[in-house]
Amino acid sequence: MLSAAMTALLLLHVTFVVLHVATAAAWFGLALRLSGESRAVAAAEPAVAPALALSALRGVRQLGTFLIVSLVFALGAVFTNGGFSTYSWAIWWNIHVSLALLLVLIALHFAVVAPGWRSLRAAAGTDAAPATRRRIAAAIGVGHLTWFAILVLMFWQRVSAATSVG
Repeated sequence: MLSAAMTALLLLHVTFVVLHVATAAAWFGLALRLSGESRAVAAAEPAVAPALALSALRGVRQLGTFLIVSLVFALGAVFTNGGFSTYSWAIWWNIHVSLALLLVLIALHFAVVAPGWRSLRAAAGTDAAPATRRRIAAAIGVGHLTWFAILVLMFWQRVSAATSVG
């Protein structure tokens, strides 16, 4: 039987895992929506495009928040489970590569997507808007690919164990 402290720690760990998954899923869905909104901004009339871009900028800020909070929850899940030293090498490398990819995703957001949206807002309604939109869409696409790689790494050990049985 678990002590009260161990039960509380286990509950906190599960809470961190659930919140990590929820914020990562929220990033994925919101990024899909913003990719579509970038098309709408680039195709909009010059009188309307800046207002659309400004409205979507709030979603871009939320993307950054979801990424940072997802990282905090991921680290919380690791450390409420005993830290990195409690994991075997089979799991340890997955966690480190996943965290590194999450940092890449954060860097991609703050170095390309967020500045790209500010540029799109400035270029909204002009001939430069489609090129700016393509850079944003490409960065979001790379972000989705990175997100999917992280998802695969989260389940890699379970899948490889299940396929090697028998």
